Amino acid sequence: MTALRDRDSHRPVVLGAGVAGLAAAAALLSHFDEVLVVERDALDGGARARPGVPQSGQLHNLLGRAQLDLDRLLPGYCDVLVGAGGCRARVSEQTHVYELGMRMPERDLGWHLMSAPRPLIENVLRAMVVDDGRVTFLTGRAVGVRRDGDCITGIDVETSSGRGMLGAELVVDATGSGSQATSWLRAAGWDVPRVDSDAVTHWYVTAAFGRPDDWRGRDDFWLVFPTYPGTRGGLVSPEARDVWRVSVSGSVDDPPPRTPAELVAYAASLESGMIADVLERARPLGPATLFRKPTATWRRYDEMDHPLAGFLPIGDAVASLDPLFGQGIAVAVWQATILADLLRAGLGSPSQFTETYVRRSAGACESAWSLGRMVNAAPEGLARSVGSDPAVHRAYVAAWHLFESVADPVPAVAR
Repeated sequence: MTALRDRDSHRPVVLGAGVAGLAAAAALLSHFDEVLVVERDALDGGARARPGVPQSGQLHNLLGRAQLDLDRLLPGYCDVLVGAGGCRARVSEQTHVYELGMRMPERDLGWHLMSAPRPLIENVLRAMVVDDGRVTFLTGRAVGVRRDGDCITGIDVETSSGRGMLGAELVVDATGSGSQATSWLRAAGWDVPRVDSDAVTHWYVTAAFGRPDDWRGRDDFWLVFPTYPGTRGGLVSPEARDVWRVSVSGSVDDPPPRTPAELVAYAASLESGMIADVLERARPLGPATLFRKPTATWRRYDEMDHPLAGFLPIGDAVASLDPLFGQGIAVAVWQATILADLLRAGLGSPSQFTETYVRRSAGACESAWSLGRMVNAAPEGLARSVGSDPAVHRAYVAAWHLFESVADPVPAVAR
């Protein structure tokens, strides 16, 4: 087997150039002089959907946690994204929410909710990473890992010119939910993580709608969350100055709408009429698209006795979450900031570094994985407390934006 651009084993390699991989590359640039990113899709510099990214053509909402960490990794990222066409609304003055069985107060809680098409989010990230001048991209795909004892020493890669080995003492797996790392580790004679799984019992349908003239250029969102045991919800997000992206969701017992007209009718069945009112004068711009994901998974690298030193999974390669809550990007960039912080701290041996990383990155996964408990088990009196106490309201919304633990996001509520 011939070496493939194997110039420096100290240069880290990132597998995947999605949001998780680009965020990891930004984190690594705080410590290394050069980073190599291996991506199976050809990258032509445009903000276009890619085959290797699930839901690549869809609008994505960036939670407060994602915005904070993206700006930490690449200062000014959120402003650049808005300048490139992203939208940003104040929470909760411009995010009109029906939740906990009531219209939520519209107070300025000090955060924003952002929205942009996934290709635009990636393209701005890629441009800022490339502008650094120390990141190289290689079109190819990883097919295996190499190790010496308990440390990774390289990655096997296939490209259009053949198969080769890249020497690396640190490899970040950002290949997403379809990561083949378990097969690579097993083939290398190493232990593999167990996998937690959770059934995803709901679906969502999206469609683009043209805004009426008096709503053009405004960044408002509308969100309707079902009151347990209800199952029907909806979301209106700004996609462009004259376009809304509308999503409705339901459970397995709810028939999903198949056309924009059916989507509008479904919106009228929600607990609040907010979204139906918004759509009354909007016009459909394209088809309705259905998304289902049967299972959320979490590869428990943090529970392994000895994770392979120098092999760092990130984003969906660790935990592929319920897409309805919009946490995937937030968790991935959170894990990237954990990586950056550990590199700055200069933790001891490769084994110590890896064990600390997978343990702390699991904490980010846990915050998102547990959010469903808050959805279905709101404490008695929460709605009343949120309505009357801005501090409780802020703590509750902070949990949704992954700023606070879900374990007890509303301590001021009398039990």
